[in-house]
Amino acid sequence: MVLAWLFGAPAQTQDAPPYPGQVSHGADYASPSVGRGDWKACEKICNDNGACKMWALYSDPATTGNSVCYIKSAAGPLEPWATIDSGLRTAPERAEGGAPLQGYGYEGNDFLSFAAGRNDWKACSKACDVNGSCKAWSLYSPDDNKDVSYCWLKSREGNLTATYNTVSGPKTAQTPIPAPGRIEKGTAFVGQALYDSSVNYDDTAACKVQCETNRYCVAWSLFNPEKKNASSAKCHLYGQVSEQVKFKTAYSAWRALPVLEEPAAPIGDEMLRWRSLEEVVAEFAPQVTPRTLTAAEKGEIAGLELAILQGGSFSYFRKLDALARTGDKAAMKAMINVLLEIGQGHGRDWPADFPYKVRPTQSFGERSVGAVPLQKDTALALAMRWSVQYWQMHGGDPRAAMALSQCVNSDRGRLYRYDCGFTISFPGKSNAQTLSNYAFGDMKSPPEIALATHEPATAVEMEQFRYSVEKAKFDQLVKARISGAKMFDWDVDWMTRFAEAKGLTDQMNASIARGQAIRMQIVAEDAERRRRDLQGRWDDLYRRHGAGSLASEDVGAMEYIAAVFGDEKLLWFSDTYGLSSDYALGRLCAVDTASARCQNQTNAVNQKRADAAALAAAVAAHNAGVDAARQAGLQSSLNIVEVRTYDANGNYTGTTNMSQTQAEIVGARPQ
Repeated sequence: MVLAWLFGAPAQTQDAPPYPGQVSHGADYASPSVGRGDWKACEKICNDNGACKMWALYSDPATTGNSVCYIKSAAGPLEPWATIDSGLRTAPERAEGGAPLQGYGYEGNDFLSFAAGRNDWKACSKACDVNGSCKAWSLYSPDDNKDVSYCWLKSREGNLTATYNTVSGPKTAQTPIPAPGRIEKGTAFVGQALYDSSVNYDDTAACKVQCETNRYCVAWSLFNPEKKNASSAKCHLYGQVSEQVKFKTAYSAWRALPVLEEPAAPIGDEMLRWRSLEEVVAEFAPQVTPRTLTAAEKGEIAGLELAILQGGSFSYFRKLDALARTGDKAAMKAMINVLLEIGQGHGRDWPADFPYKVRPTQSFGERSVGAVPLQKDTALALAMRWSVQYWQMHGGDPRAAMALSQCVNSDRGRLYRYDCGFTISFPGKSNAQTLSNYAFGDMKSPPEIALATHEPATAVEMEQFRYSVEKAKFDQLVKARISGAKMFDWDVDWMTRFAEAKGLTDQMNASIARGQAIRMQIVAEDAERRRRDLQGRWDDLYRRHGAGSLASEDVGAMEYIAAVFGDEKLLWFSDTYGLSSDYALGRLCAVDTASARCQNQTNAVNQKRADAAALAAAVAAHNAGVDAARQAGLQSSLNIVEVRTYDANGNYTGTTNMSQTQAEIVGARPQ
């Protein structure tokens, strides 16, 4: 009863869309292409996507190409729109035996993706259950490849949004790892690798450590070449495994240790551990007091770096920090590498006994209590400070360049996440690209750069800066919403949450309402202007019809206008000229359900198409016959025959060769 009041009665004919010439604005989240006017295909797409509540089929009158099917996560009130037909979902939102969440996807937090069988959500769920770091999964099935789907494993359950051709689900239970830690010679895993690295020949211990210190790793394989060279073996870490197969020159094993759960947000006395990013960076920023390291101290640097990257105690970091503060070149390089790995490395993080938890900002953003990105941002901000210090003391280095390049496009030395602590400029022929090329090894010599350090912003100053960035983004999204531009669901969600956090919800809604009222007025005026133009064109064509001067192309234009209006004009045109387009036929069947016009015109259109097909076949057959005859004549003209020759008195003089056609023309007889 509510639907009937909101949408009115749907069309009664089976071949017509439920709500022809009507549309519900907004809530679009996908727009696949379907055949021209194929509303049933659009309805099926909606029914196959659990989040779809309504669909709208748009057929651009300016082209004869495919129609666009807009599927919507909500059903709103309908408005007239001549070139759009609509309908409600007609299937249950969840297909029996299907994935837990059909038509929805988890936003963000991806740490691994792999190709799975088409719609094989169980394989995706199984991969999540085995991986100790996986908390949820989403499976996307693309339209352009019907043989495959793509599984995305998530480290957290993010926001759940309507997503096209996607199903999802939370982790059901942690599946025990089979034979944990047992190394099997002559085997290798098949699956999705996180990454690979070079290790010494036959060094299974190094490969195992890499897996155990990466929280996303479930298994590893060491591919060991026949030739025993140092650093010649490849260690592959897998986040998802399909099977374990025989491989003569390889070793493999499942992860030995379970992934530890991330600690809960601290309460009570534990809150004393919370610090702002700026406070932590200030504590560990480089304060160099130059001195020469002893041979024993120099010998510790490589071991300390490796221990930190393998998840060792924070005491190793403090010791390396102390060595780097002497200004030693190798120690400073090791510190930069450690900080970049923690900040950017896959599966890396600060040691478990890192003394602080970097608290979320007071400003609104994509940050949450205890979020890992804040910890990583702290490492990157420190990497900036150490890289500037290194470059000023020892000159260029690719790893330092890697860190510095991230602040090239900063706002006076500030990024949204942190204050870089410096600004960078490029005198001479150097530029941001040459710095990047040097960082990635495409240049051997460091580019010429100028670094100007500044006093880093305080936590309060950074909050103000972040708010200015977020407010500018918010204002831009509100303007987009007012203009009626299509917006991603995550942008709408961000805008709504920001407004709630800053007490701007009422102001935002009022602005959007005013803007949309103006836009709807403009749309209505445009529609009325278009209606008047079409009416004027119709009146002109109708007069020419009465005068008997209507050209064939004018008949087509008249049919389109009649279909757009969908009123007595269409009925008159169908009785007078008959219909030829699917669009006009669909509109007729939708508006005239009381007479036999729809069936009669459908039969007539089908007969016209059959006659046209028969004529095309007859013309093709005729042309084929003409071509065959022409080919036969050509072949005859090419046949070479030998004929006798005579002089003017009729005396035989010998023979000559000519084509059969020439011989027939001159009356010569073949020899």
